[in-house]
Amino acid sequence: MRTFIAFCLSVFILSSSLSAQNEFSEVIQEFAEINVQSMKEKDLDKMLALVHPNLIAMGGGAASYKSILESEMKMLEDQKIKILRVEFGEPGDIVKAGKELHCIVDQKLFIEFNGEPAHEETKLLAASLDDGETWKFVDLKTQDASSIKIFFPNYKDELMSALER
Repeated sequence: MRTFIAFCLSVFILSSSLSAQNEFSEVIQEFAEINVQSMKEKDLDKMLALVHPNLIAMGGGAASYKSILESEMKMLEDQKIKILRVEFGEPGDIVKAGKELHCIVDQKLFIEFNGEPAHEETKLLAASLDDGETWKFVDLKTQDASSIKIFFPNYKDELMSALER
């Protein structure tokens, strides 16, 4: 009987922890993979489609931001940096930020730099402007607590730890 009660308790605890996971985890992972694939393929239109509109607006609009992406891709090419693969951690808890949904996703980027393997770990802000149907990403390595509030005025304090280095 004790074994049965322990088993039932284990199942309850496991099911409770599973239901507490990010309900958008699968779709966030899918969009993160699309984002990486667009970078590998140098598909600027697809890359632009996955950039948060606040960044595009502050970058001078779609045409201007596309030029920025083009320059970044050229810089990677000139420095002989090649994306080999990317691993994503499980998306964090969803936080409502104004009309958007936000969460943090750990990213481990495996690259080749001048023929030598290297890797970098960063955090991404995953943001949905349509209640979780699609997701856009912001690499947080260039953000701090004050700059993130400029680009994302509704960025929540619960996610500030992602900006710590």
